[in-house]
Amino acid sequence: MSALASLPAEAVYLRPATPDDAAAVGALLGQPYKPSLWHWQFASLRQPSAQPLVAEAGGQVVGFNGVLPVLVRLDGAEREAAWSCDFVVDPERRRLGIGRRLKQALQDRHPLLMAFGISAAGDAVHGRLGWQQYVPAQTLTLLNTWSGPRQGAKRLLQHAARLVGARSRWRHRGGTVDEGPADSAPWAELDALWNRVRHGYPNAVVRDARYLRWRYSEHPLGRYRAIYVRRDTCLAAVGFAWCTADRAVLADFLGERTDREAKLALVRAFVQFGRHSRLLSCTTSDGELQECLRAFGFQALGTRPLRFNIRLPDGHSTRATDWFLMGGDSDGDMLEVARSSLAPSAETWSLAELEARRREWDSLASATGADPLFLSSAWQIAWLRTFCTGSRRPRIVVLRDRSGRVTGAAPLFRDLQMYGPFLSRRLQLVGNVWRGAPTMRTEYLKLLAHPENETDQLDRLLDELLRDPAWDECILSDLDEASPTARRVAEHPGLRRHCQVRVVARFVGYAVHTGSGLQAAMGGMGQSARRRLFHQRAKLARVGNIALSLAHADQFPDYADRLDRLHALRWGRPFFSTTRRRFFAEVIRELPRADALQMSILSLNGRDVSALFNLRAGTAEYNLQGGFDEKAAPGVALGLLHLGYAIERAAADGVESFELLVGGGKQGDFKHQFASPTRRLVSLQIVRARSMRLALRAYDRWRGGDVAWRPDAKLD
Repeated sequence: MSALASLPAEAVYLRPATPDDAAAVGALLGQPYKPSLWHWQFASLRQPSAQPLVAEAGGQVVGFNGVLPVLVRLDGAEREAAWSCDFVVDPERRRLGIGRRLKQALQDRHPLLMAFGISAAGDAVHGRLGWQQYVPAQTLTLLNTWSGPRQGAKRLLQHAARLVGARSRWRHRGGTVDEGPADSAPWAELDALWNRVRHGYPNAVVRDARYLRWRYSEHPLGRYRAIYVRRDTCLAAVGFAWCTADRAVLADFLGERTDREAKLALVRAFVQFGRHSRLLSCTTSDGELQECLRAFGFQALGTRPLRFNIRLPDGHSTRATDWFLMGGDSDGDMLEVARSSLAPSAETWSLAELEARRREWDSLASATGADPLFLSSAWQIAWLRTFCTGSRRPRIVVLRDRSGRVTGAAPLFRDLQMYGPFLSRRLQLVGNVWRGAPTMRTEYLKLLAHPENETDQLDRLLDELLRDPAWDECILSDLDEASPTARRVAEHPGLRRHCQVRVVARFVGYAVHTGSGLQAAMGGMGQSARRRLFHQRAKLARVGNIALSLAHADQFPDYADRLDRLHALRWGRPFFSTTRRRFFAEVIRELPRADALQMSILSLNGRDVSALFNLRAGTAEYNLQGGFDEKAAPGVALGLLHLGYAIERAAADGVESFELLVGGGKQGDFKHQFASPTRRLVSLQIVRARSMRLALRAYDRWRGGDVAWRPDAKLD
């Protein structure tokens, strides 16, 4: 026995806890994150008497009992109460009455005390002190994946429960459902909803906006989401949930106590919310909510009811029953979500979340050396807003490390594709629609993975894709062939085992290196290329007066109209459709460089004869589109001459690379005459559906070609 354990019980004294005790209490509880939670958990809702207590002996913390002040409805009337939480005694000091003294001290300070999700030892202490003891809350779980015969048996029971509950699931639709981060919840609406439904809860924590904001929005480590059920734009119910790759939890519910339809709609949305987690769970004492969960296959197998104890004020004449409890009432949930935030986690962002987290996205993109234009938040968000419509839905997978830093991302969207009479569920990289309606091509793509542990992050991203059951094929268009993404797709064991990876297209992207100045750039070109790009200016000047104008950002609409007229002369159609015009207007507005727009018009004798549309991002300039009137100056390559002016200006402004991208001219591929093939691109098709794999293997054999992806394969 240690010297500390041999101390008499009288040497242990109680005192109010302070923030200086956070580390010691965290060590006692086995919660290294406790210092991060201390102020939020024990001070932000402080009442004068609501102070946690520590037991100290020999200068060491040997016991602790936290306290959280809340308002509750008790027999229909609101009154102040407190949760007893984080109750612990050093194992070497147990059975000496320390726990009883801590509890007795709390009882002296708080007439109404509650504890939920407590241990057997805590339950025993409460029993000896006269607390009322219940076991009303049940945890129901749903498995999305399984291994072994026991989990297989549970999956069968889940399917049976879903069959039994099918009628109730689909008969009641419950209204429209949406979701968003808890920190952007409509708090005034939540206050109004609580005031409307509170009379249905005789015994419950007061779930007004102040409490819900503190509990689910201000949690320093938790990342909760709110799920809203609306009827005719009126908020009918709201749930708060959190999710990791391992577990999704429905922590709280606010709505009419007897509104079964809203509960069904909320559970349906929660099942969709947690579809990528291995396990879904919800703890509740509400019998009707439990029935709704069971209708979707949730089961209580292998879980024990949670203990709920309450010490009523002296003189309270009734036994408070019918308590409405949710898992979020327990401090266990706030600790579990904190614990999960310190482990590597995966999230699925909506477009709204990507918009709210632009800085995190751009920070990761910069760290990974991603293309500064095509993989910038400006381009990705604008593309999703403009072209991700109809059946297309964003599915942006994001990885975090233990510190909460974003370390990986896969910008994807869902789509449906018909192959004759067959429907394929498809994932694609944001920026291209393979063999679909034209959008705006996005090149030099890859999965974003932090270079500190790039291979691990890529494997985690690909693992997350494989865990998602809702796709048959995945198209990774215009991948940089030299990127680690392309190589890891070929080597990932899960993809090799369960999927077929095919090459469906290859391209070459060209660029002119302008970082060392114009003369160095020209030195790498042949004489014919230099003449067509730079030395025909005198010839054009003999035809008439030459003028070159550069658009300001607010002149984009006018210059777009002028480019469209020239583009139609050259290609028979305008370039800027309504959607493309809207897309580029947003990109130009959001790109960080003040000189992002590099749109110019070349005029001859006051008439527009050539137009170029370029953008700058990072240290590169991208030639996105152009058009010219080939009849305006016979014998002069107006398009190339105009391109020469743009290359000269880029070199003078310190741009390191003038990107000509993929694609040829009307008469053939002209870029190789004066630019270097800087990047090779490949488009890959990852086929998971068994029937599609069999059909494509037969098709490939019939075609007589080998389309299997190997990163060391040579371009034809």
